[in-house]
Order: sequence, then C-alpha cells, then structure tokens
Amino acid sequence: MWIWADPLGTAIPGSPGPDYVFQTKFLLEFDPELEWIEIRGIWGADNSGEIKIDGHPFPPGSVSGEVSLPQGPTTPIDTNFTQPHQFSISAMHFLSLSKLVLSGGWHTLQVTVHNEGTSSGANPAGFNLSGLVIVKQAVNQAVTRVPAHPVGT
Repeated sequence: MWIWADPLGTAIPGSPGPDYVFQTKFLLEFDPELEWIEIRGIWGADNSGEIKIDGHPFPPGSVSGEVSLPQGPTTPIDTNFTQPHQFSISAMHFLSLSKLVLSGGWHTLQVTVHNEGTSSGANPAGFNLSGLVIVKQAVNQAVTRVPAHPVGT
C-alpha cells in the first residue's frame, strides 16, 4: 500500500517541495550475548528517499540492498517507485562487519521521502514499505575462539 501525507497522495503544488519524514517506533527485546537483530523489508518512493534508524545514517557493513533511493539524473527516477527495493539492516555482532549498535529498548524507523515534479498537472507522491520484519538471529556459540596469549610465551 502506498501512503502519503494526505489521503489523495498529492504533493504540494509547486514541488519539488520539502522532504517528508514518516516514522514508526519499535521495541527490541533481546540478549546481545545470545542474539543479534536483522530488519528486512521492501520499499519504493516517489520520487526519492532514505531509511534511517533513530535519525542516523547506517554505518559501513550494516546494510545490504537499498536503504537510499537517490534523486536526480544518475538514476532513472521512475525505478524508485516502479520496482521493489529489498533491504536488510544488521546489528553489530562478532560474526559481522556491521558497526550498527542496536541495544534493547525503543527505536525509531524513519523513512524520508522527497517529491520532484511540477506545479501543473498531476504530481503524485508517496512511498510503500512492505514485508517489514524484525528477526532475532542466534549468535553461533560453536565458533572457535582463539585465546589470547601474553607476549613472550
């Protein structure tokens, strides 16, 4: 389902207009010693957008797929809303390259959407976020850990 700031999905006349931020809060309850968190979903934006958690961009290694759908001439902009874009966001754990620290407690998933268009004629706007799941993954305790040895032994 596509959603927007008004029920008709129309942008502000004279767009490009301001960015719109849609958000939802979610509660994480997990033991970081035993589990790590992965957030998955599929989305699209008319015309461009970005997903963040708690207002921060994602650190290196924490995302696969597309959490940013760019605007402008380098990307055919219609693919931002005509094709589904999968993403996966992984919290930091000892087996990953992710630097995203997600502790237990409340967090905010934010979707910022920017509309481009003209003031004349139809100028629809919106975004679609579907299949959103939060998965607890077990930390593999069977991984061999090499003990540190003091220098000179």
